[in-house]
Amino acid sequence: MKKYETLLATLTEQNPEALLFEPRSTFDKAVVAITDSPRDHWCRETQALVAVYQGEDLMDAMMDDEGWDSTTAMEWISFNMADAWGGEGTPVVQWADLD
Repeated sequence: MKKYETLLATLTEQNPEALLFEPRSTFDKAVVAITDSPRDHWCRETQALVAVYQGEDLMDAMMDDEGWDSTTAMEWISFNMADAWGGEGTPVVQWADLD
């Protein structure tokens, strides 16, 4: 079992309400951790486990799947994924250059 598969199995067992980016066949590979204390700008009321995605891996997936350049992929991920609140189970996007 790959690391991201193990992480996702643990996450779905411990927090079935956790949100994951779709399509999962594209984005699951970008899961690098799970956390109950996310470092993001959302005011969360609970300490439920959420997925942590690596931004650069999400970019690679979008560039491969959509044929986008890195700037377009980064802007799309920043606006539509990293800055989208879906509730307490909202995943975190971390960027290597920013963390």
